[in-house]
Amino acid sequence: MADEIIASLVIDSTPKQLPVSPTQESQSSVLSDDDSLMQEVSAVLGMGSSGIIFRGCPGTGKTWYAWQVALKLTDNDPSRIVRVQFHSSMGYEDFVEGYKPTQNSKSGFEVVPKTFLQTVELANGTDKPVVFIIDEINRGDPSRVFGELLTYIEDGWRGVQFTTPFRGEPVSIPRNLILLATMNQHDRSITQLDMAMLRRFDHIDIYPSSDLTNQFLIDAGMVATDASKITEWFEQMQQLLPFGMGHTYFLNVGDNGRLAQVWRYRILPFCESVLEFEPDKLGHVSQSFKALERRLSGQQESDD
Repeated sequence: MADEIIASLVIDSTPKQLPVSPTQESQSSVLSDDDSLMQEVSAVLGMGSSGIIFRGCPGTGKTWYAWQVALKLTDNDPSRIVRVQFHSSMGYEDFVEGYKPTQNSKSGFEVVPKTFLQTVELANGTDKPVVFIIDEINRGDPSRVFGELLTYIEDGWRGVQFTTPFRGEPVSIPRNLILLATMNQHDRSITQLDMAMLRRFDHIDIYPSSDLTNQFLIDAGMVATDASKITEWFEQMQQLLPFGMGHTYFLNVGDNGRLAQVWRYRILPFCESVLEFEPDKLGHVSQSFKALERRLSGQQESDD
């Protein structure tokens, strides 16, 4: 049914659609059919995908893109989109089925379906696509959270009944339930995303974009010549930082004062984190920003 939900298109790894704001929630997708990311999603779903993980460094808009793709797949119907965020303490009883207090049981508890099984019921009640988004999927322990679902979310096991361990009821994962997830490659809990999970999901990388950086700066009021200098520095940073840094750091950066604030309170702490054991490289990053500030102020670049 995956190829009936959405047709396969040509893959292009660089998003063409320039969003108004990757932090802005919307009820209607801004992605067009020929957007390169949608083309990749379409092609992967057409292969019979069990799920898709959007990977990228912080600031590339992964969560925003996941929401936009979900809206596109559901024809802009948020009632068919469910979102959760994984964390280290999340378990099977939070995600699939677990106990809740009740007055109708001698024990004072009853087993109820949790978010994922509730979404399965939603998908079973319609022929239309239903999208389940897992933000920060690598922050959870997949074996603990998914349990037997690790098998039954696979494309080849969709529609096959299995019995849940707590309620003892038959369940099957429908093919119209589409799994999307996001993953921050810088997150140190990435080691928890084991091979059992990795092989069940397809992976689409969302890269830092110079075009988006420049557009955000111009839209915020930065003069074109300064925006060009900042964008050039942004491109250099991709070589200095493991996995690079994202373009959304430059949202609403319309002048040099705002840029200095974003550097001090957002970009620099991020660089200090990812370059914790590379002080020489961190020093180089700091010097490169000072050089950028001198260029923006019109000072000579002889010592850059």
